Amino acid sequence: FPVTIEYENEQRMFVKLDETYDESGNHFVDFDERLQLREVILGVKCSLPIERVRKLVEREVPPVKVIKAGMALRTFRVIEDRKQRP
Repeated sequence: FPVTIEYENEQRMFVKLDETYDESGNHFVDFDERLQLREVILGVKCSLPIERVRKLVEREVPPVKVIKAGMALRTFRVIEDRKQRP
């Protein structure tokens, strides 16, 4: 069932373990009408090239937004690194 975490502007979905598949001790659930990938945020220290990630998700419907996080200069916040926009 989806749960909205309002202060983070995100939703989390809790599923029963018997609805998942196990891979090396980690539990996964497939994307479907209940769970759709909408956005990928690469962390400040992520070394993966943003274009590589965009290529991996380019065929998703609806389109997936991929952004790179950056640090705000005047406040203690994580923001979008605008240099990495398409």
